[in-house]
Amino acid sequence: MTNTKLWPRAIPIAFPNARGAHATRASIHKRFNFIKDFRNRVGHHEPLWKIKDSFDGGGVLIRRGPTTPEESIIRLNEYIDLMVEALTWMSTDRAKFIVDAGYESHLRSICHPKALDVYMKKSQPPVPFHSLHFQMQNQLKSTGDLSGTYLVSTSKRSPAKGDDYVLDVKALKLPRI
Repeated sequence: MTNTKLWPRAIPIAFPNARGAHATRASIHKRFNFIKDFRNRVGHHEPLWKIKDSFDGGGVLIRRGPTTPEESIIRLNEYIDLMVEALTWMSTDRAKFIVDAGYESHLRSICHPKALDVYMKKSQPPVPFHSLHFQMQNQLKSTGDLSGTYLVSTSKRSPAKGDDYVLDVKALKLPRI
């Protein structure tokens, strides 16, 4: 048969770094469909920690969903690996930019047991809002980065009336060009 269809000729152009089994239309479609579905879950504020069993198109179980928070964190980090790999298929420069800018490390910081403890309010007591800058300065001194997840409490006299909030800080790093 002749390869007169669009995708057999376009794959090496659109995905120059996809190799082997990854360089097929089916594999690329499957990966980007997964990324789209994951993005939709994020956009619809669905709980990402709760990952369901995975089935193939015929209803056969491929992989059981995580049963513990630790397994969920491992799975979410695997998802980050899959997304960075898919980006690399298109452009190694673009993938390097995303990594160097700190987006990947930020995702990994919020997919970490410490971040889960903050969200579940199992970590240290909340930081009063007025002293948040001190905690952030300590974070910067100890890790060299402001990015992180903070549990912050508001004043009882504030409009929030003493509620606790999770603050997710992403400090961008300017990559070298």
